Amino acid sequence: QIVGANTAYVGFTGSTGGLSSSQKILYWTYATQAQSSQTSAPVFSPQGGNFTTAPSVTLSSATPGAVIYYTTNGTAPTTSSFVYTSPIVPGTGTTTIEAMASASGLSQSSVTTATYVVAQPATAAPSFSPAGGSYTTSPNVTLSDSTAGAVIYYTTNGSTPTTSSFV
Repeated sequence: QIVGANTAYVGFTGSTGGLSSSQKILYWTYATQAQSSQTSAPVFSPQGGNFTTAPSVTLSSATPGAVIYYTTNGTAPTTSSFVYTSPIVPGTGTTTIEAMASASGLSQSSVTTATYVVAQPATAAPSFSPAGGSYTTSPNVTLSDSTAGAVIYYTTNGSTPTTSSFV
């Protein structure tokens, strides 16, 4: 364990039930760790990757009181960049977040980077009413789609519809 003060007490016990015995500590070391002079780099949660819906990205630093600065425009963050105060929600497409942390009395952290790729939701396939089949009279066919604001393009000659086809 890490001792958080200048003084520590170490103890050792042993037992054999009711009999007497002798336990000896043959080797023991106590070493001090020099405190880091650099702020801990920011950690991304969740880590970068591919997503079907935009994640809510949180940033944290293990250094107490550290201020995290970030960018999303491909430039390295500085103390003039955005200050992280709440989760970042990447938009559709590719978003790269670069972040660094700074704390009083310590040097700035290294820059950490995470890339988030959020897939654009697919437009639902159109449905036909009535369904395809053989009819004795020509039916009135209605096309519909469950995606709000979708535009349906169609053809009647067996070719694949494009955005140049009939609406």
